[in-house]
Amino acid sequence: MHSQSGFYFCIYRQSLMKTCIDVFVNYMIVFKKTLKDEFVVTLIFGVVLAVSIFLVIQEFSIARELDFSYLMEKVPDVLKPIANSFLVLNIFGGYLHIVASVDWIIIAGIYVCLLSSGLISKETEAKTLGLLLSHPIPRWRVLIEKYIGLIFYILVVTIFSFLGFYMGTYHGYFKISYPVQSYLVALSNGFMFFLALSSLGLFFSVLLNEHKKSAVGVMIYFLLSYLSFFLGAFSPRWANVRNFTLFRFFNTEQLFMHTKFQLNDIIWLSGITLFFTLLSVFLFNKKDVS
Repeated sequence: MHSQSGFYFCIYRQSLMKTCIDVFVNYMIVFKKTLKDEFVVTLIFGVVLAVSIFLVIQEFSIARELDFSYLMEKVPDVLKPIANSFLVLNIFGGYLHIVASVDWIIIAGIYVCLLSSGLISKETEAKTLGLLLSHPIPRWRVLIEKYIGLIFYILVVTIFSFLGFYMGTYHGYFKISYPVQSYLVALSNGFMFFLALSSLGLFFSVLLNEHKKSAVGVMIYFLLSYLSFFLGAFSPRWANVRNFTLFRFFNTEQLFMHTKFQLNDIIWLSGITLFFTLLSVFLFNKKDVS
């Protein structure tokens, strides 16, 4: 009796493994076909991102020698909140928060906006969406497989980001005692932030039929959100605006200066990603492709 149940269990296990392998291979094929034209672009973005982060970190050798405290008395009251923020530039974590994160967020954010906004709108604009949907595959599966392919590219950009931070800190012109795990914490939060941003780009890609319009839509949201993120540190009004953006769940000060893992923020960003992905699936199922 036991040998018979063990036999069936082995068959079930082999069948499950085969199914998982088939699904993985299928997703890798979709990953290759869906975004193969973007592979070179991704590498270029990744290299530019890593090199720019590396170079920005090297400038810390100058920033740590600066002393802004003696200038505070001469700064007008209106500008004092901004001036106060520069007082942490000679602390490596503060420098990463104020300077290096700007470079990282903007370059990676622009990449995510451009790529995610073209997932469906490019097909619609080229009149190839109808041909794509003519295969006996559920619409939701087409959309999800495309999006999974995009996630791999976001992961590639995250890896290049890590290389930039790591090389800039440990293999540049100076040595800084900054724990590697702090970068892993910051980049894990960053990956989830860019994932949520990509789900918004996917939504615009389904909603609008032209890639240019969908890219402009998500790009405007991203840039205005970043503006509120930057000015929110100095103005209560902009801080209120920031609360309606993804930057509410992406605190670079906590990540780089205090190296605190933001689990609640990751949960929120995961929920936002799921919401916009499901909304995109719903709209895609209703979309007229004739």
